[in-house]
Amino acid sequence: MVQQQYKYADQLPAGSKNRIEKIAIVGASGHIGSSITSALLATGCHTLTALTRSTTPLSLPPSIHIARIDYTSPASITHALTGHDALIITLSVTAPPTAMTTLLDCASAAGVPWVLPNYFSSDPTLTRLQDESLTGPLTAETRAHIRSTRTLSYVQLACGFWYEHSLCAFSWGFGFDALRKTACFYDDGTTRITTSTFAQAGQAVAALFSLPVLPEREGDEQATLSRYRDGAVYVSSFRVCQRDMFESLLRVTGSSEAEWEIKYRPVGEVYAEGLKGLREGKGAEAFGTCLYSRSFFPTGEGDFTEKLDNEALGLVADESLDEATGRAIDLQKAGYGSYGAGAEIYGKR
Repeated sequence: MVQQQYKYADQLPAGSKNRIEKIAIVGASGHIGSSITSALLATGCHTLTALTRSTTPLSLPPSIHIARIDYTSPASITHALTGHDALIITLSVTAPPTAMTTLLDCASAAGVPWVLPNYFSSDPTLTRLQDESLTGPLTAETRAHIRSTRTLSYVQLACGFWYEHSLCAFSWGFGFDALRKTACFYDDGTTRITTSTFAQAGQAVAALFSLPVLPEREGDEQATLSRYRDGAVYVSSFRVCQRDMFESLLRVTGSSEAEWEIKYRPVGEVYAEGLKGLREGKGAEAFGTCLYSRSFFPTGEGDFTEKLDNEALGLVADESLDEATGRAIDLQKAGYGSYGAGAEIYGKR
């Protein structure tokens, strides 16, 4: 394992490696987990272990080792993680609050040096945005817990909202329902945000963990994993506003604007409505309303284009917005999100 005290690979003891090879992942069969898993396998450079509590068969490639774990038995998790170079955590928001800390403690006990925590969102350095999006306290606690282990290094993935997940599967997401043809624009619908497809987020994680851990020697300016140590890596697929998304929906559905029920609402009013809903116990929708509407404030915190690491990671620069929109519509048709069985996945942290 590469030790944190070394700055360059040429300082490492003989026989040390400067690459991440063995990776454990929690949530490998989920939407983002499967995208990450597929991208990692495609590199041909990683050995993957899927950690799961499930006793039912998982739909995973046969090359992935499956380790059954028990959150009430930290020893089982520590054993499963021993020998791994990194842990990727993609927990459902319905997971117990203690699940993350248990995994982190076990990773530390197992000697795992790197962790990608359960964070796939906006710029984590913007404290006010994080707090007003209602995710700040939880992510701050996670970072503090990682630091308290004194052995783990972390990288957070700032990828914005997942595009397919957010476009029209949730009544509180980007404001659209493709099947009912309704649209709610925040202000005039022209505030731009950065957002990523599932595939782009997966490719970003694979590219990140394919980098050398340390620069080879002093003066080596190539991208390395250590460049992002205890910080964030910024990626996106699109810099778009709601009007851009709507135009894509019109193209993909073959519909005209006249066929849609459209309304415009001040984004501050929508956010305040979300806060009121939280006070009234409307957890899922109220939380989601605050989370999404806050990123569309005209102050622009939802757009971190100037910080992007896409080029350093070698990510695809020409993703198709319309193809991503088509995938989002397919998810809605399949009952994904608030219009299907997943209505209550938010608001339970």
